[in-house]
Parts: sequence; C-alpha cells; structure tokens
Amino acid sequence: MNKGNVIGISYKILNCFLFAVMGILMNKCAKEIPISQVICMRLLLGISIVIACILFLRKSIPLNMSKKRLGLYMLRAAVNYVAFYTWIKSIGEIGLNEATAIIYLHPFWSCLMAKLMCRDKFDMLTGVVILTNVFGVVLVLGPKFDHITWLGISISLLSSFLWAVQDIVCKKQTVSEDSWLQTLYTFLATLVIALPIALCEWMPISLPVFGMLSVLSIVGVINVITFFISFCHASVVTLSPFNSARMLFTLLLAFLFAQSVPTLELLVGSALLVGVNTYYFIRSAKQYDQI
Repeated sequence: MNKGNVIGISYKILNCFLFAVMGILMNKCAKEIPISQVICMRLLLGISIVIACILFLRKSIPLNMSKKRLGLYMLRAAVNYVAFYTWIKSIGEIGLNEATAIIYLHPFWSCLMAKLMCRDKFDMLTGVVILTNVFGVVLVLGPKFDHITWLGISISLLSSFLWAVQDIVCKKQTVSEDSWLQTLYTFLATLVIALPIALCEWMPISLPVFGMLSVLSIVGVINVITFFISFCHASVVTLSPFNSARMLFTLLLAFLFAQSVPTLELLVGSALLVGVNTYYFIRSAKQYDQI
C-alpha cells in the first residue's frame, strides 16, 4: 500500500470517528431546539472558526468565482443541507445506531447512479444486492418495527442516498480545490439555504446548549477538513471499505454516552449491509471509472 493511501485511510478513519461524535451531539441539541436551528448555528460558528484558521494560515480568500463553480457549490449546499436534516430527523425517528446502519447503503446508491448514467443493464448481482439490502434493513429495524413509521424509514433511505451524491460531488471538487477554502465556501453556500429556514423556527438558546453547539461546530469543521483531505490522498474505491468504521464508532459512543445497547439483529444487519455494499462498490468501480 502506497503512502498516499495510508494517509487517506488514516484521515478517513478519523473522519468516521468525528462523524459519529457529531451524531451524538446533534441528536442531543435537536432535542432542545429545532433541527434547522442546530444546522444554522453549526454553520455560523463553523464559518467563524474556518475564517480564523485561514487567516492564521495566511491563506488568501478569492472573492471572484465563476458561475459554474458557484452553481456547483449551491447544488452541493442544497444536497448537504437536506442530507444533514434528514439524517438528524432519521436519528429521532428510528434511533442513532439504526440510522447510521442504513446510511451505509450509500455505496450501493453510488453504483446505481453510475449504472443509470452509463445506461447499463441491471445484472443479476445488482438484483441480489438490492434484495440483500432490503433484508439487511429489515434486520436492523426488526426490533423497532412496532414503534417506527414508514416515514422514518423513508427519511433514513433518502439521507443515505444524499450522502452518496455528496461523496461523488466532493471527490470531483477536491481534485482542484483547497481543503480550507472548500470548507468555507461549502459552509457559506449552505448557510444561504439554512438561515431563512432557521429564522422561521428560531428558539432561545440556553448556555448548556450553546456549549454543545460550540463543540459540535469545532468537531464539524475538523470532520469536513479530514473528509476533504482523505479524498486528496486516496480514491473513493480505496476509502469506501473504511466507511464501516463510522458504524463501529457510533455503536461504541451510543453505548457509552446514550446507554444504547445494540441488539443481535442490529449487529448482524449492520455487518450484512457493510459487507455486501463494500463488495458491490469495489466490484462495480472496476467497471465504472467515474465512481
């Protein structure tokens, strides 16, 4: 394994840990204030942190941007906002561990989009993977089927699809964009969408919640930076199997801080989803260079 892949994988594992921490913090904050306000405050505080770091690193901030780049950032911001919103919503609807397990369907969505873009026929393997994913989701949600709605499941599936779109767009931009500037532009573009929605639901913020939001913002900035840097050093195919670390960290943190004990069905279903989607993604990536 070359040095670039080792660095990329190291940053990816750190990114997965930070993502799991964000899940715990965002779920706690969303119980006190609206989800839109949580996202907006994370962006506002995050932007101030990123600008401070850029000034400290003495990086210039280009103010001119082509219409194509601006449009790409706004599209990415819209996907990012809805992905975060549906993710937090799905945590509240079906639980942190279960929502994180279903998010791991995103390698399958990536391959499915590649097939559709290439207008390729669906082979037997794709059909088997679809059926296996359905079975895996049923296993993960099995113990909670009496307490969840189809709306909660649909929101979680939508979130996993949007994270797949986010991964592909980010990889395309990371090739030519500085990580710090990319983070700043992404946060600013997302804030344009998030702020009007948050203002409609704005609630007073207590000091403890503001403290959690501050920690969330710091973790969020580092999370995004490590996400971009990992793509600078390794391909999506190389990094994809290590997304499973997100599930492991989530299970551990949920057990330690939320007293959430994973069921056998959750563990088996999660392993099934991680295994089949990682295999399908790597196998398909050999055929579709754009994944």
